[in-house]
Amino acid sequence: MNRALGVSASLSRPMRNAGARPSADWRRPLSIALSVQVATSVMDMAVPVLGPAITASAGVPASYVGYYASAAAAGAILFYLCGAGLVRRIGPERTLQIGCLVSAAGLLLLLSQQWWLMLAAGLMVGLGFGTNAPASGLLLQGAVPQRRRRLAFSVKQAGAPFGALLAGLGLPFLAAAFTWQVALLAAATLGVVALVCVALSAPRTSRIVGSQGRTEAPAGGLAWQVFLALLRRDPLRRLIAVGALLAFVQGSLNAFLVTYLVTELDLSFIFAGGLYAAFQAASIPGRILCGWLGDRQSFQVNLLPVLGLASATAVVPLAFLTAGASVLAIVSIVLAAGFVAGSWNGVLLAEAAEAAPEDRVAEVQNVVAIGIFGGFLLGPLAFAVVVSAADYQIALIVLAIGAVLSAIVAKWA
Repeated sequence: MNRALGVSASLSRPMRNAGARPSADWRRPLSIALSVQVATSVMDMAVPVLGPAITASAGVPASYVGYYASAAAAGAILFYLCGAGLVRRIGPERTLQIGCLVSAAGLLLLLSQQWWLMLAAGLMVGLGFGTNAPASGLLLQGAVPQRRRRLAFSVKQAGAPFGALLAGLGLPFLAAAFTWQVALLAAATLGVVALVCVALSAPRTSRIVGSQGRTEAPAGGLAWQVFLALLRRDPLRRLIAVGALLAFVQGSLNAFLVTYLVTELDLSFIFAGGLYAAFQAASIPGRILCGWLGDRQSFQVNLLPVLGLASATAVVPLAFLTAGASVLAIVSIVLAAGFVAGSWNGVLLAEAAEAAPEDRVAEVQNVVAIGIFGGFLLGPLAFAVVVSAADYQIALIVLAIGAVLSAIVAKWA
């Protein structure tokens, strides 16, 4: 009874809108969060990038990479469900270090070339990647002034596509020049480097963040009470829905863009792969720009609805491209879609952190991240079903409708 009352009292406290005290030192926590985001993104993308070589060595079909990806997503969701207590107990910096270590250890398991261990490796890499949202969210929320918070979250989130670019460009080169095992070792080494960087910066960062970085963690049963109590908050439910819908759009484009360009527009695989890299790269300035706009007073309330409508506007032209379209038109539309459809992540996580009750930032980041990963998981499956039942044009229009729905929900979030 006392525990339940404690949960209710905690969640009834004022929202964390006041922000941390302004300080130029907030750039150091941001550099920690960004470096870990880049490193864990490289490790997360290592197997999808090196998939054909790894599966051939393991003696399994190349399509088995999908099982690995599902295991990695399950690992991230598992941390989102259960990991908030760890973040609150040991602090965000040490949690990020553990995430880097677990992901690197997962990659080393892949060297065994035993498929069941590869699935375990995917779970470990996902667990490590899952530390980013709650730990970095708590770290940035405690250190970054409110007037810079959306920019800081967006810069941190830009590390995800940047890490994917590094993996896509660097790991195949290392695999071709040496072996795929060397490429995996390089990715794991990057995780260890990020771990060391956090260790060197953590003492100074802890002084910046203060007591917000480490607080008492609720017990298991109480943690679930907190989790369920957060889900009863209407603003958070709306943010979860917005994240799931926008992830549905982005995740479907991530999964099917190359296939669409090759099978429907008759582009070469090499050219389509280059366009996919450009699509990912375009989201980096998109995320930073949206974070900067989000910190402008005139945009703060309306940015997420605008991003939803802009994503719909960017996706519709993709649906009406044909095999006879000019290369310039195809490149322009793909870049526009990447710039807009992948730019919402940091703004959404910053708004979730600001909507969190006092001392519940890590839990709120986990709750919203579950919605986002749910969209990333279920979106491509739904897209595939629509493509099978109809065609790519209808499926892309469905994506546009999902983006419009996200704007409608975000308007009241």
